Amino acid sequence: TPESIGAFDVSTIFGSHSVGAFVWWEEGEFRKELYRHLKIRDVRGIDDYSMMREIVKRTLRNLGSNLPDLILIDGGKGHLDVALGAISDVMGEDIEGLDVVAVAKGPDRAFLKNGKTVSLDDSGPDALLLRRIRDEVHRFAIGFHKKLRGKEFLESRLEKIEGVGKKRRLEIGRASCRERV
Repeated sequence: TPESIGAFDVSTIFGSHSVGAFVWWEEGEFRKELYRHLKIRDVRGIDDYSMMREIVKRTLRNLGSNLPDLILIDGGKGHLDVALGAISDVMGEDIEGLDVVAVAKGPDRAFLKNGKTVSLDDSGPDALLLRRIRDEVHRFAIGFHKKLRGKEFLESRLEKIEGVGKKRRLEIGRASCRERV
C-alpha cells in the first residue's frame, strides 16, 4: 500500500491556455504545499500526450529524489505510456521499482504498467481512493486553467500594444465614449 501518491493531469480547450497540475496525497490527506501548477511551454495546439510528457518531466526534475510511492496519471493507456517515457527520460532505466498507474473514466478503470487493466467501478476503498485523487488533480488543473482564461478575458487588447499602458487605455476609452455621445 503506497503511503504517498503523486497525481498528474492536463487541462486545455482547443490548445488554448494549456496547463498541467500535480497533487500530492500522503498518509490519508492531501498535502497542498506540494501541489504544483505548470503552464505548458513546449507544446502548441492540441496534443494531450505531449503535454502530459512535458509536465511529468518538469515536475519529476523539480522533485528530485523526493518521489511518491505511486504516480497516478489522469488518462488512459496512451497517457500511461508517455508518462512512463517521461519518467524514463528523467530517471534513466531506474523506473522498475516505481509504481505508475493511469486512471480513466467511463467506465472507471486503471491501466497498470505491466499492461493489465483493472476495473474501478466497485466501491472498494482502493478504487475510491484512486478516483478521489484523480478527481482532485482534475479539479486543481481545471481551476488553474479557468483562472488563466479569466485573466485574459479581463485584459484589454490595447495594453498589448507597445507604449499603451493602463492610463493610456483608460484615456482612449473615455475619448471613445465621448465620441459616441
